[in-house]
Amino acid sequence: MVKLFNILFLVCFCIGPISAQENRREKNARIEAMRVAYITKNLDLTVEESQLFWPIFNEYEAKRKSIQRSFNYKREIESMTDEEAEDFIVESFTKDQQMLDLKRSYFEKFKTAIPIKKIAILPRIEKRFRQELLKRMRQGREGRRN
Repeated sequence: MVKLFNILFLVCFCIGPISAQENRREKNARIEAMRVAYITKNLDLTVEESQLFWPIFNEYEAKRKSIQRSFNYKREIESMTDEEAEDFIVESFTKDQQMLDLKRSYFEKFKTAIPIKKIAILPRIEKRFRQELLKRMRQGREGRRN
């Protein structure tokens, strides 16, 4: 009986983290779908524009995230020495320059897919989406507390 209990405990212990990962993946996929719908609607993309825009945008996002991850400092600035803080600042300049270079190169690619005015509006729409998403998340947390 004890062996059976131990086996059941191990199975549940191992499956729990897997399902948490699946839930996180599902949640991320849902958020991404909401983002695509929000941007498509608010940019007023036509079917033809969407077909050209989204592959470029997804490529841009992957490169943007890669740059962000490569400069992800894990330490608190307050606990850094002056030399480490200076390195942090210089690296942030490097990251900012890489992000600017990426934006400039993808601006040229985006111009082949959508009108320039839509490109100009895109950052504002992305910001609004993030704000609305955070608002929904806060409302969800508050609803669970009550």
